[in-house]
Amino acid sequence: MSIGVHPDKLMSPNSRPVVSVGRAIVDPYSREVLGFILLNISVEKLKTLWGEIPFTEHTSFYLVDDYHRIIYSKNKKEIGQPAADIIGENYVQVSEEQLEKSKTETT
Repeated sequence: MSIGVHPDKLMSPNSRPVVSVGRAIVDPYSREVLGFILLNISVEKLKTLWGEIPFTEHTSFYLVDDYHRIIYSKNKKEIGQPAADIIGENYVQVSEEQLEKSKTETT
């Protein structure tokens, strides 16, 4: 489960923008939900995951949810918009190819 970009009011005095990612902890035998793990990740720190990719001044960084909607952009007006409308029509083709590739790598 992911939650879009929101201010971190719990741990950050300046309410830095974070993305929350969570997962249920489930008993493997009874399937009872025991709790949840929730991680807040700074949007700026997320960029470091792609550190080997050469970002230039003309590079744009977006976070996109499972519904192909932008959940983070420097341009606040783009948030909530379909990624294909903002990034371009090639976005859908590339994202579907990446999804298929990740499925075959995990099986």
